[in-house]
Amino acid sequence: MIPYFPLTGTKAKPRICIATTAISLTDLQHQCKSVLPETEALLELRYDFFSHAASASHLLQTLHIVHNELPHTPILFTLRTQTDGGAYPQSPTTYAQLIKVAIHSGLINYIDIEYNQTQSIRNVLITEAQKKHVPILMSLHAMQQTPSLETLLTHFAAMKKHGAAIAKIACMPHTPADVLTMLYAVKQIKEIYPHYPIIGISMGKLGRITRLYGSAITFTTVSSARTAPGQFSLPTLKARLSALYKI
Repeated sequence: MIPYFPLTGTKAKPRICIATTAISLTDLQHQCKSVLPETEALLELRYDFFSHAASASHLLQTLHIVHNELPHTPILFTLRTQTDGGAYPQSPTTYAQLIKVAIHSGLINYIDIEYNQTQSIRNVLITEAQKKHVPILMSLHAMQQTPSLETLLTHFAAMKKHGAAIAKIACMPHTPADVLTMLYAVKQIKEIYPHYPIIGISMGKLGRITRLYGSAITFTTVSSARTAPGQFSLPTLKARLSALYKI
């Protein structure tokens, strides 16, 4: 059930992950149908956009819809909190409960666990995911600034130590130097751990190069809405990746 990720090597073409932005189940079905032709893409189910209706039963209903519409597409489940730039109100207890439901559903291929959660909650969720053999994408979002190179490297290494199959850090740059810091951090950590899939994003227009080069996965949407500043539309992203990695 777990798909192959051709992600190693500093020149590997990033794999496209299409994030949902739906706030209704009907809209979700429509977005899934738009994803269907993208046979090499992953789908990120951004369940935080359903915060108004979030519950264990609704979550399972949502996952069944996605699975029925896209039975052969790898699914990454994400419940992005407001602290990390998402729509879900910061409630650690309910966050953990919903993540557990997703882990135990048998309907996802990857689970996003936020590095910013408390250590106790993070450890519980990591244990649950490992027991169910659901690979973890551990994520960290710095919405206001870009940390130092040393801090980025420390976070990437810590995520691996804590059991992340994939590590993601997204930061807001204010200068071109911030973007270069992220690119260099990704380069450095890949040299230390050459088979460790890394996602390093500088958000906003200033950091768009990081959505084309260096990372294992790059994110987009099929709707006019974006899940993070600086994302390319799907057609533009495909065209630019094709041009950049054309042999």
